[in-house]
Amino acid sequence: MLTHTGRFPEDGWISTPLHELADIIELSGVSASQIQAAADVLAETIKKAGSYIEDTGQAIVIAELLRQHHDPDTTTAQASRMAAMLIINAFVFQDILSMQKGSARYNIRPVQALRIDLAIGPNGRENLLPTVEAVCLQWAKILKTNWQPIFGIAKRIVETLPPLEAPLILDETIRGAQRMLSANLGSVQDMAGQMFGKMVIDRDLLKAHYTRPEAAALLSELAVRQLDRLWSWNDQNTVAAIRVADFACGTGMLLSSTYRRIASRVRRHGLDDAAIHRRMIEKCLIGLDVLPSAAHLTAMAVSAAHPDQIYTKSNIHLVPFRVETNAKGKQIAKIGSLELLDTDVKGTPSLFGRQSDQQVAGTSDGADGGDYLAVVESGSCDLVIMNSPYGRATKHSRTSATHAGRTIELIPPFAAFGASPEDQRTMSNRLNKIIERSRGAAHGNAGMGSYFFDLAHAKVKSGGVVALVLPLTSATGKDWSKFRGLLASHYDDIVFVGLAGATDDERQFSADTGIAETLVIATRRHQARDTDDEPAKVRWVSLDTRPPSEPEAVITARSISENRCKTTFTSLRLGSTEIGRIVEAGIENGGLLAIKSQTVAETYSGIVVGELRLQRFAPASLPIIPLNELGERGPYHLDIATSRDSQGSKVDRAPFFIDQPGPPGSDPFPMLWAHDAVSGRESSIETYPDRAGSVREGQNDSARQLFKNWAVRLHINQDFDLGSQMLAAAVTPKRALGGRAWPGFKPRNPAHTEFLALWMNTTLGLFIFWSTSSRQQKRRSIHTVTSFPLLPVYDPRSLSAPQIKKAAALFEKTKTWQLLPANQANIDENRMRLDRSVLCELLGLPLLCKSTDEEFLDALAVLRTAWCAEPHITRRY
Repeated sequence: MLTHTGRFPEDGWISTPLHELADIIELSGVSASQIQAAADVLAETIKKAGSYIEDTGQAIVIAELLRQHHDPDTTTAQASRMAAMLIINAFVFQDILSMQKGSARYNIRPVQALRIDLAIGPNGRENLLPTVEAVCLQWAKILKTNWQPIFGIAKRIVETLPPLEAPLILDETIRGAQRMLSANLGSVQDMAGQMFGKMVIDRDLLKAHYTRPEAAALLSELAVRQLDRLWSWNDQNTVAAIRVADFACGTGMLLSSTYRRIASRVRRHGLDDAAIHRRMIEKCLIGLDVLPSAAHLTAMAVSAAHPDQIYTKSNIHLVPFRVETNAKGKQIAKIGSLELLDTDVKGTPSLFGRQSDQQVAGTSDGADGGDYLAVVESGSCDLVIMNSPYGRATKHSRTSATHAGRTIELIPPFAAFGASPEDQRTMSNRLNKIIERSRGAAHGNAGMGSYFFDLAHAKVKSGGVVALVLPLTSATGKDWSKFRGLLASHYDDIVFVGLAGATDDERQFSADTGIAETLVIATRRHQARDTDDEPAKVRWVSLDTRPPSEPEAVITARSISENRCKTTFTSLRLGSTEIGRIVEAGIENGGLLAIKSQTVAETYSGIVVGELRLQRFAPASLPIIPLNELGERGPYHLDIATSRDSQGSKVDRAPFFIDQPGPPGSDPFPMLWAHDAVSGRESSIETYPDRAGSVREGQNDSARQLFKNWAVRLHINQDFDLGSQMLAAAVTPKRALGGRAWPGFKPRNPAHTEFLALWMNTTLGLFIFWSTSSRQQKRRSIHTVTSFPLLPVYDPRSLSAPQIKKAAALFEKTKTWQLLPANQANIDENRMRLDRSVLCELLGLPLLCKSTDEEFLDALAVLRTAWCAEPHITRRY
């Protein structure tokens, strides 16, 4: 098949049933040039009409309608362009509806009929231009039928436009809408969704991002394929009973993509998917969001499949995300979809439409939804699919801003929409109260994605599927351990999909997140896994690249689903081209995700079970233990020191201010605080302090006690940039407090200090550090202050007294060796010398592998080279 990116597959052929071939051809039906032409029209019209709207002076009013309050410097331009896009979308949908049978009965007329006012047009001549009255009258008639999410917000925007300027704005948006009708409506919505992501001012506070179309196709196909085993697609009534929910629906990309995957199966079984469209919209597809513009786009997206089908209600809900005052004057926090986690409430208010228009989502006909309620009963959904926000609400994640002339702390997930500091705390407290009762996977340090998983877990039925876009750290992070535990105990057919890319963009499924992501798909069990049951198995899928198009994404999903080989490592191929690898392993083997090399993957698989697996030798047992068995980690850096210009609660926690050091040995409270790889200070294992602590007023006793208890010599690299930094661990000549970049570790046996530093800086030590870390940013290997104590290390308690003595002498010999950045280990002569000294001469690992030193080092060199070639850490020449 020829696609816009070239031949697919690159080499060889794919065998596929005829009906799936038809599906692929359908997905490829809109040409790239047609889509690009429509995208250019949309962008040009949004820019032009947006500038007209901005000139009216109504942009701030519109921003409030759209709930865009955060940044006054950019609010007017972005809100004006968002408004233009929503008006264009409504005109596009109106014109398509007007051409359908029955449109007259529902008072739907073409947009050209709105031109009733004779005025001077943009061409300098008298033209018939649309008026606010004509547009709002037409949309009011449409709203009597429903389509509230599509036309409701657009109508409110148009009503804000000044009567004199409005005709020109409306004329421009109508022209753009009519020119865009050459593209199919689904393509229009994909483009609008991409632009939406760039125009939501509060997106970075909410940490909500747009799902790429090809990623949506991959996730939805993987999810629906899990439903295939239980679902019958050849009966309209059965299909129309399905419930698919997205509780952070954004642009509707995931809901609409899932709908397309379901519709393709319905057609494949000889049914007419148009015949069930109305029931799908009115009962089956459930979407909630806190942004009016997002709900608008979602309604457009799911309606795009069959815009000729008239429906009178929908399950797309705008839910409140704010603090309200009730009739008794009490402040009540509403936290969007997460209100549905509260088992004490029936639902969350829906801000769309009349009560008679509201469908109670996830229940049977006739259920009473109450006044404006969006209700999704527990265990009512067949599929919950989401790309949820991932911001964190912990005190450590807070930022600051100026509010009412003073510096205040922001709680990022709740700081959107201009929320006051008091409202942010009220909303945060509301979430904490709900989570205390739910006892699920939610963890503040993991972020909002873990809270939304709890929501998915509560709403999906037994035999139903959850399908999520999550940060890559969900596969390995300590703060995500409850999430993985719930998956292991309550789910089967667990699949994680990651991208083995080199850049941040190449490792994410969303747009502009700046972090690596994973897709997670699983089917809920009918009962929790018992201790006697076989442990959960996970299929860890690492794709070399993100599928470049929707057809390729669907074919890739089919290949992943059908590849059930029970061997440990399986090459994933399309035609003759390898596109990735699949490894089946336990739930705590998340380090296998997003790895390209089988050599690297096999070595990691051995480490987690205490074995050294170099492919040339049989597995050899190693005494590998978590670091915390040997001692204790130091305090969090904010509990040690803060800068002199810090504001808010951060000042009150720490007994020290951070200052520059004096001459070596002259500071009573030395600190190893920050990274400075460029200076060369961190190029050898022995590293000197870079900061000094100055005792804050009234904190003398606390400062002395803190230094006495927690000044140590061994420090662990918390945020390891493998492209510029050399050390996983460093040792200071004298005791020092560990700081933000270098938290301290206090071994119970001080004699273990030197050995641990040596081990962690060998090739095997670096490799273990990297493979068990969070790898969300390119070339970065992150262990938090709470997770690095779980770092696997060689157990020094297994060493003899002569070996411990030899390790101390070896440290004295090697402590000043100048090392290269970690991702250059394959060309670092001193790193290789360190490997020989520690791994061969001190630990005798060649004997364990039944090899000579040279044979062992040759096999280690293969691992070293393969690891340094991993896209995540490799150098870009």
